[in-house]
Amino acid sequence: MRPYLDTLDEFVRIGKIVRPHGVHGEVKVLSLSSATRLFKAGYSVVIADEKEEKAFTVVIKSVRPVPRGFLLKIEGIETPELARKVSGMYIYVKKDELPKLSEGEFYYYQLIGGTVVDERGEVGKVEDIVETGAVDVLVVRTLKGEEKLIPLAREFIEELDLEKGIIRVVGEKIR
Repeated sequence: MRPYLDTLDEFVRIGKIVRPHGVHGEVKVLSLSSATRLFKAGYSVVIADEKEEKAFTVVIKSVRPVPRGFLLKIEGIETPELARKVSGMYIYVKKDELPKLSEGEFYYYQLIGGTVVDERGEVGKVEDIVETGAVDVLVVRTLKGEEKLIPLAREFIEELDLEKGIIRVVGEKIR
């Protein structure tokens, strides 16, 4: 692994290393993206320790799918001890490496930080998105500091303006 000095602004999080696996330095990775083709042998990715503010460019040596993720062999991580050191870190790829989307589709990272508005004005900002299995939920911090959960479904979301970063919601549905 070599230090990665650029900022992560041009990158998007696609996975989280959750634990070591086996005796050869493999790691279990929870996929945070539907763009699973990015987990491929030979791909360069960035792993980042956000607490320590350190990031490294690494190459994926091998990939094995498992439920909810993958087992990865990462170049330079040859032992369970080294694999344990990267546990909890996130995996990033450059935004321009993400698959192109069809019209009307979006990536969740495009909603984080977006301004949520209703017919009366600004409600708050999107802090996170929770995947529930049925319908994903926007975690919104209101102007009053409260947390609101808004289902990412047509009956709650009136309009998504990704260019302006505005999510227009049906007001009476979120009160």
